[in-house]
Amino acid sequence: MATNTVNGVLVCRDGTNIPLKAELAEGTESDLTTDTTYTVSAQQIGDYGLGKTVTSGLVTADNGIAYAYILRQGLVAALIPVGVKGVAYQASDLCAPVTLQALAHVAPSLGAHRAASSRALRRCCYARYLRPPRLPL
Repeated sequence: MATNTVNGVLVCRDGTNIPLKAELAEGTESDLTTDTTYTVSAQQIGDYGLGKTVTSGLVTADNGIAYAYILRQGLVAALIPVGVKGVAYQASDLCAPVTLQALAHVAPSLGAHRAASSRALRRCCYARYLRPPRLPL
């Protein structure tokens, strides 16, 4: 299994950017922390941008990226658009803005590298739970 450099950026409502970077092995899901080139130490996004509201973002990898999401309080708060380096170039809006809380983090997943003859499809979607109406007694 090779390692990929995964980069990303989260854009906040106030105009600040949260730079992300990590070395991840293919076929794994792991934390993506802040880029130490711009921040003193690698931190989770909730600790780095506490109270900021993320409105858009993009996570890219060398190859085989499947999905990325913001995990907050054990629940997926938002899906982050993903792409391959050199192909994806612009941060896209999230479906809904997310306010960062302590310990919130980004978790990307890198699929194992596949041969050109093998294709895989991964779909990320939002589902809104609607409580069924109560029946009269």
